[in-house]
Amino acid sequence: MRIEDVVSQDYRLRGSGRYLKGVKHDSLVVDREKQIFFWNSKEIAGDIYAWLTKIKGYAPESAREYIRENFPTFEVSYKPRMRGDDVVVNPNLVDAFFNLGKRHREYWYSRGYNDTTIDMFRLGYSGDWYVIPIFIGGKFRNFQCRTPDKKMKHWYSGIGPLPYNMDYVKNKPWFVLTEGPVDAIMCMQNGISAMSTNTGAGYFEPQWIGELPLLERMYVAYDNNEAGRKGAKGIGKLIGNRVKIYTFDGYDDGYDVSDYFNNGGDAEELMRRLEEGKFWFQL
Repeated sequence: MRIEDVVSQDYRLRGSGRYLKGVKHDSLVVDREKQIFFWNSKEIAGDIYAWLTKIKGYAPESAREYIRENFPTFEVSYKPRMRGDDVVVNPNLVDAFFNLGKRHREYWYSRGYNDTTIDMFRLGYSGDWYVIPIFIGGKFRNFQCRTPDKKMKHWYSGIGPLPYNMDYVKNKPWFVLTEGPVDAIMCMQNGISAMSTNTGAGYFEPQWIGELPLLERMYVAYDNNEAGRKGAKGIGKLIGNRVKIYTFDGYDDGYDVSDYFNNGGDAEELMRRLEEGKFWFQL
């Protein structure tokens, strides 16, 4: 059984290729290749689990039982699971949420991103959360989920800390480490190589250092608050004398990279400030 078979039990579909559309509800689209749907008028997207819980109204355990019985090879989206040493998640959700998010970009615009940036980083919307997909080695690993009122979570719990945008910077001689993915994206939009983690200020897995063989300088640009300063110094202690720190001293409490650019800041000027920042052991 496939997702189009389940959807067709309640809504007639038309088409014969990859994409099927609802006969009565033409904003309902089923992607047969990815096994996902997006229903624009209802502002809902996802996989078979989302269809069962959000459209059909199944309780979570009932949906899981239905999937176990009818979709034995389905890579579940409601929680990760292990296959050997690897965590299995559903990468097709990236497309589902990105497609739905094409009509819901207000939050990303409010953060100062343009459409090119939104497309490049596959920023999307789940119907409840604005989502940033995290890839490592080209493989989707998790979403950081956000709301305009500053709520945050991870889509899959239990996966643990992840680097964000490391694939891009791992062979660079320098980059900027920001406190969160949203600030790394803002740096990238302005032509500055950047990465972050999904765990906030100060956390950096020691084994990640081995993924940065060409690193000569890491500029840590964390938020202007006590947590940012403490976290930046902790990164310095971990990585050593390649770390320079700049935390927007003199600006409002919590001021960050995104605030800097949204207030008219210039990339060349920011790089000058980063270069003039202090080494961690000077703080």
